[in-house]
Amino acid sequence: MLAGLDLTQCNLNAVNLAGADLQESTLAGADLTGATLTGADMRWADLSGACLVNSHLGVARLRHATMQACLLDGASLRSADLSGADLRNAHFGAADCTRAVFLEARLHEADLQGVKGLTSRQLVRVLGGETTRLPAGIVARGPMLSE
Repeated sequence: MLAGLDLTQCNLNAVNLAGADLQESTLAGADLTGATLTGADMRWADLSGACLVNSHLGVARLRHATMQACLLDGASLRSADLSGADLRNAHFGAADCTRAVFLEARLHEADLQGVKGLTSRQLVRVLGGETTRLPAGIVARGPMLSE
């Protein structure tokens, strides 16, 4: 059982944690480059400043996770649940966000310009504003709430 562990700044490069229970774990500043976290339960986890470049987060449960300033370039977030996640200053690069859920996610100053698979329909009731960088042609449905 990994829930609640403190893995701050650990090198977890290419680790396979598919389906792992990482609820309320601290992974702040961890290197999860190329990690497999498919289906992992990371609700309320702290991933602030973590490197998730080219990681596999498909169908991961990231509800209410703290992911400020995360690097997600090339990550697969297909069907991941990011509802209520704090993604302020996160850099998504070329992440695949197909069917990812962003309901009430905080996207202030997040850079989603290069993401793949994102639609306006996924951006319902998100928190952000003018500082949120979205791909060309993508707009939040309804007002992008400021808080």
